Amino acid sequence: MANVKSLWGIFKEHFINYFWIGLVFILLSMYFATLTENKDFLLFWKIIETLGIAIFVAGLFSFTFESDSFQTKMQDIVERIVLKRAFLSELTLEKT
Repeated sequence: MANVKSLWGIFKEHFINYFWIGLVFILLSMYFATLTENKDFLLFWKIIETLGIAIFVAGLFSFTFESDSFQTKMQDIVERIVLKRAFLSELTLEKT
């Protein structure tokens, strides 16, 4: 149960802000793009829409990077490479 609380805390702390900012950008740009007939303004609203999608995806990545499972997985990979030097046994002298 503690893992769920910490996961929800991370979700609220990092992702919710990005979610709302991205969603507002996307919805505003879609609304104003339908109202405008000027191609310059249409381009502006499409850029704002793309920026909203990028912010939304950045929120997903920040949520992923902050999760315990991701940090544990990355720690295992780094430990395997640096401490155990397991990658050296997988290297070969021959080029394929």
